[in-house]
Amino acid sequence: MAYTIQPLTIEDIPETFAMAQKAFAKSQPHYYNPYPYSAESSAQLLQGQLGLFKDRPPNQALKAVDDATGHIVAVAGWGVHTEDEPVTQTVEEAVEARMQPRVPELCEDGFRAAYTAMHEGRREVIGIVDGEGKVVKFKKRVELQFLYTHPEYQRRGIGSALLRKFLEETKGTGLMLYLQATADGRPVYEKIGFEAVLTRTFVFADGEADNITFMVKSPKVKKTLCVSSEGLHSPETTIA
Repeated sequence: MAYTIQPLTIEDIPETFAMAQKAFAKSQPHYYNPYPYSAESSAQLLQGQLGLFKDRPPNQALKAVDDATGHIVAVAGWGVHTEDEPVTQTVEEAVEARMQPRVPELCEDGFRAAYTAMHEGRREVIGIVDGEGKVVKFKKRVELQFLYTHPEYQRRGIGSALLRKFLEETKGTGLMLYLQATADGRPVYEKIGFEAVLTRTFVFADGEADNITFMVKSPKVKKTLCVSSEGLHSPETTIA
């Protein structure tokens, strides 16, 4: 199958929103009941996604487009934080914000359990604490925020191609790479050098357990010896 990787635009969000419902169909019933949700709720959630995308810097999200059909088959997006990022919300406030818009089908207990685990683990891995042990900043980093593929196009290397493009476009930053992975996604990230540093397990309202793994990848650093007429100098460090 031939496909082209292009920048993701706000005009693409309705299509990627519909694709996400298929990509995450297995887990969505833990967060929404009944699922699929109503057309009214779908419209509200889509508006929320459009609002989030408007705040994204340009060229930090990509799509893979099937050349034959013109349909989007996979997407990836990330954020680049060149300075430590102040923490402005408690875990509870961050989870509450993530539950907006609060549609009637929302399963609050399951949603809260999953996203509390995600936010707590995130603070443990990339948080900077003050003298009282309170997380006040997040470390400078490149954070992979989303990556998913249409179910009919999975296991064809498209997601991996987006990952390689992501690494290519961010390798000059010299920043740590950070992401949160599902159990299915973890082996894919490990193959390209991400290291699992923490796993958090959470339990949905129906008693089923799941987990999220927090992963990092250090920037590549190569050292070269500088030679001049005066002999060897100290190594120079270059971000690869």
